[in-house]
Amino acid sequence: MRLLALLLTLTWVLSACTVAGGSPTTRFYSLEPAGSEGTMTVGVNSLAIGLGPVTLPDLLDRPQIITHNGAHEVELAEFHRWAGDLKGDITRHLALRLREELGTDNISLYPWPRQRKLDYEVRVDILRFSGALGSTVRLIGHWSLLDASGKEERLFKGFDLRGEAEGTDYTAQVKALSGLIRSLAGNIAEAIRTQKP
Repeated sequence: MRLLALLLTLTWVLSACTVAGGSPTTRFYSLEPAGSEGTMTVGVNSLAIGLGPVTLPDLLDRPQIITHNGAHEVELAEFHRWAGDLKGDITRHLALRLREELGTDNISLYPWPRQRKLDYEVRVDILRFSGALGSTVRLIGHWSLLDASGKEERLFKGFDLRGEAEGTDYTAQVKALSGLIRSLAGNIAEAIRTQKP
């Protein structure tokens, strides 16, 4: 009888510890808002830009944040996830940053209505958007600038942008990745500014 009481007590204590410890809390992350650093360009112009599509490989197009552990190993962070659709988040943040850089409110996200009159279309293909925790993060891919018809390619540029995470947690990782999106938008805006009408 004492053995049974001891076993029941032990079972109760262990189950209480399990409930108290619980499973890890899932944390959700979003790219830093584009306007959090810097200010809007003075003066608003009428430049009309169509942004998209923005593409991601299947490895990145998922809710879990991806980190690299060496050359051939990736880790899906089950308890550290994007707050929404990563492709949509990247597209929106590129648009907000281009809006600031170019001083225009006229940025349309793909797919836009056919009757929309644009000056340029920007398409972005992202091949890598990750890194090791507490280390270098990378944004690799290419983008193209097309004319108003979307048929004539004016520019095609590859990019391999790097940044350093300022900590070893996922918040630092996402902040560093956000910085790469800002840099990419700055590069695209600079190229658009140098185009001749």
